[in-house]
Amino acid sequence: MDASPLPQRHGRGRCLAVVLSLLLTACAGTGPTDAPRAELPPLDVVIPGGYAAYPDNRLQQYVQRVGDRLLRANDTSGARLRFTVTDNPGFAAVVGRSGNVYISRGLLALLQSEAELAAVLAHEIAHHLSGHSRKTETEALTTLSRSEQLASRIGGRDSREMTRTFTRAMVKGRVREQEIEADRLSIGYLVRAGYEPQAAIDALQLLAQLAGPDEPPPSSSSSLDDDGYIPPIFRDHPEPNLRIAALTQEVRTRRNLLAPGEGGRDSYLKAIDGLVYDGDGRDYVRRGQNLYFPLAGLMLRLKDQWRLISHTPGRLTFRSIDQRFRLTISHEKQMSVHNPRNLIDLLHRQDPTHPPRPFRVGAYSGYRHAGKVLLSGQQIRSDAVVVSNQQVLLRLFVFSELSTPAPGLTKKADDLIASLREMNTTDRSAARPLRIRIHVAVKNVTFQQMVRTSPLTIAPEFQLRLINRQLPFGEPRTGEAVKVIQ
Repeated sequence: MDASPLPQRHGRGRCLAVVLSLLLTACAGTGPTDAPRAELPPLDVVIPGGYAAYPDNRLQQYVQRVGDRLLRANDTSGARLRFTVTDNPGFAAVVGRSGNVYISRGLLALLQSEAELAAVLAHEIAHHLSGHSRKTETEALTTLSRSEQLASRIGGRDSREMTRTFTRAMVKGRVREQEIEADRLSIGYLVRAGYEPQAAIDALQLLAQLAGPDEPPPSSSSSLDDDGYIPPIFRDHPEPNLRIAALTQEVRTRRNLLAPGEGGRDSYLKAIDGLVYDGDGRDYVRRGQNLYFPLAGLMLRLKDQWRLISHTPGRLTFRSIDQRFRLTISHEKQMSVHNPRNLIDLLHRQDPTHPPRPFRVGAYSGYRHAGKVLLSGQQIRSDAVVVSNQQVLLRLFVFSELSTPAPGLTKKADDLIASLREMNTTDRSAARPLRIRIHVAVKNVTFQQMVRTSPLTIAPEFQLRLINRQLPFGEPRTGEAVKVIQ
């Protein structure tokens, strides 16, 4: 993973398949309306995912206009929804309970046209107007209540666990049905708004290509594994190929062959010109082996190979290539209740064998502690550093299984911690965000030639092909607008 959003797994399960599966969802309605337009709802206090709104008013207004066009073309009785781009480098689109629709800048980097953007927004509108979240919640509560009544009659802990498992499977099954329904509705919404419905299929085909074949069940579980296998019955999105087949049939029925829909590729590329492409942009930036935290003013060098498996605001989780170690780094505003001594004492109470040791890096001071801790109900080894400069608190944890000898974990942690230092002027220059720029392809240019001047350091050709929808083959056509990273 470079400082750019390469496919990766987040949390439990196949993040890319789960997050990108949000790609298509649609809106409802029958035609234009003359009803007065209501005011936009306020932005949610807490945006789903925890990321802030992306700081680009021009791009925000563009996405809002596309969403408004979908609503106007479909009889929504003058309803207004707010459409917001989030500063999330991952691939996500979601509608909140308030009706606010959120789409990540990481997903915008992958889309190719205004019609594809409209397909994403339409899908989320459909979820909201169809009341999917409310219906699922009501059914889940009803099923859980009845199941627990039955479990109380049977008695025993196993019966209660069985009822919860049954309820979870039922909810996920209902959500999968709703995804198919939203896909189906989206085609009608796109046609009525004048967009090309094939765009919905194109976006889903990207998902199918990136998700790859289904995973086999793992042979064993690990307390370090937060990227675990999810059985099909507990997945909340159908397999991409099933959705593509259903969408293809819907497009055949709905498409107006006499009046092809609008794609809007040029307008879309103009709108995303300058979009930040780096990891978190402001939270963290990765340049090869160097990991920068601009807000904290610190940098870390990853001497060994680490794979990013999870990133949320202020928190990164990596796994070593040999899967023996896990690295978690988080930073946040310094609060009186969260200071280095208090946090390190929590670790020391779990394993008082080794006392905390003072630790300093530049203006940051704190402590280091090595010992055994509980993680996900299992005891593992931990080597942690917690430091603060009275404004920012940074925590760095290196974990391993108990089966890993303690000296092995110490050496891994020593290598990482020794590379932690304050950023200098050169570091701050290197950590400037990379952005998507739109260029016109010259004659006979190839992606392989384009990467020679690219600042990307990890799989640069793959990343350029990914954002230009040219996987695994294909080259820019002369005079065609292409996305580059600068």
